[in-house]
Amino acid sequence: MESYVKNGSTPTDEKLVFLHVPKTGGQSVRQMLHDAYGEAAICPARSTEELCTYSMAQLSEYRVHAPHGDWSTLDAVSGPKKVFTVLRDPLDRILSYYFYVADKAEKMSAQELALPHHQGLNAVHSMSPDEYFFEGPPHLRAFIADNYDNFYAYYFGTRRMDGRRRLNNLMQRGLHDIDRVVDAALSNIDALDGVYTLDELPLIQQYIAKTSETPLKGAYHVNKNGLSVPADRLDKLRARGASQAVIDLLYSYAEHDRKIWDAVCAKRKSMS
Repeated sequence: MESYVKNGSTPTDEKLVFLHVPKTGGQSVRQMLHDAYGEAAICPARSTEELCTYSMAQLSEYRVHAPHGDWSTLDAVSGPKKVFTVLRDPLDRILSYYFYVADKAEKMSAQELALPHHQGLNAVHSMSPDEYFFEGPPHLRAFIADNYDNFYAYYFGTRRMDGRRRLNNLMQRGLHDIDRVVDAALSNIDALDGVYTLDELPLIQQYIAKTSETPLKGAYHVNKNGLSVPADRLDKLRARGASQAVIDLLYSYAEHDRKIWDAVCAKRKSMS
């Protein structure tokens, strides 16, 4: 299937912004960017907090930006730029995120897991799926809400990583609703220069090679598990003791992202 990329893309010196949604093949894309542009051209900031430590002038010195960070912060990057992102089946992204954290925690020692900045890893390691998704301290609840609950809708709708939290008060008061968030997300996504899916790494490679005017050879599959599908991961989650309530919760976390995914895929198909 062809990717959804706007017409008129030609190699230039303009800047490139990769909106790195967690667990959508971002490590593969970052490796492509490193090979195409060189590490010195890529802004070191990997999060919203790190982006905020740079002045507008400093941000604009870099040709490439690829953080897990607020899209809105990158408005400070001056000059012409192309902005692209990668999406993945919403339920698959959620399950991949959970097992990525769980597998990472599994490899850590008890001493490492006890460190204050590893509370999230310790939680997924020490809690059952039901405890992890339904119980735990406020910081864990906030983390799960920010990263699992319809992330596409809130991230692309508000252009912030913590978009759900930012809108929570308005939505509880009936002053905003999820349908408006989805509409905003689709409008903002439509304004991007490129939208790809995880199965289109070769097309992303071509796009980066063309934009950078640097040939990229070989295959990029960093952290990509091509043998897993959502059904397999759901079975794996059940094997860890997850109740049907957890499964239903995860489907609800993908409900509105599914609308975005379907709309983007439909548009891409119509342009192929």
